[in-house]
Amino acid sequence: MSVRILIFSDLDSTLLDHYTYSWDEAKPVISLLKGLNIPLIFNTSKTFYETRRIAAEMGINHPFAVENGAAVFFPKGFKPLPGGCRDYGDYCFVRFGRDYSELSNAFKRLAQRYPVKGIRDMGEDELLRITGLPRETLVDMKRRMFSEPFFLEDVEALEPLKREVEGMGFRVLKGGRFYHLVGREQGKGRVVFFLKSLLSSEGVPVMTVGLGDSENDVDMLRAVDQPILIPNPVKGYIAVDVPNLLRMRCMAPIGWAKGVMKVLRDWGIV
Repeated sequence: MSVRILIFSDLDSTLLDHYTYSWDEAKPVISLLKGLNIPLIFNTSKTFYETRRIAAEMGINHPFAVENGAAVFFPKGFKPLPGGCRDYGDYCFVRFGRDYSELSNAFKRLAQRYPVKGIRDMGEDELLRITGLPRETLVDMKRRMFSEPFFLEDVEALEPLKREVEGMGFRVLKGGRFYHLVGREQGKGRVVFFLKSLLSSEGVPVMTVGLGDSENDVDMLRAVDQPILIPNPVKGYIAVDVPNLLRMRCMAPIGWAKGVMKVLRDWGIV
């Protein structure tokens, strides 16, 4: 019986170099995936606009999930499309997260009680120093639809902040550079289950691979058949207890490329 393989991947510090955002060393493997017709599904904290640009640069035309599992976007013409997919230009999307207006109002209330600073309140120079992104991409980074990334100046405030956030119907996720205020029902793992169910509806079993480096990737790693952890150049390996976890020795993008190739060989694909 044939099996369909889906590869879910975080972007920053997983597929993209932490400092330069280069993916040069992964290009041959991405080309191989295209030739094998294996979907590479971005599952990232980035915005729709950032992710769309990266997908176009890589020549990827598959669904992708943004802002920590808040929504899955499908290119027009993709089949099968899920019910209730909302039109959005050349895409349609299914939302799991909360609208940005709700998150923004909640964050403003939190900012009156906790030492937090949202990225919308940061100037270009500050964001350039923190992220190392090209200046022209910062606009797309700030175009949030479903989440509020922020800095927390006092880590001792994290636990009381989380408790208050949960009481408001939201939650806090930790990414590579920022914390993220997001909807309680969303998550990268939910994206995996949703797309696995959608794409196995034709009766072909689906096997999944997930690659990530940060705490906000953990529920994705738990949801896939083969989880792969990429070491972060700042934090090293995150503390995570996931069965069958493959820890790569190299950082992004080399670790990503080696991890994908190992799975393809172990599964007899190449």
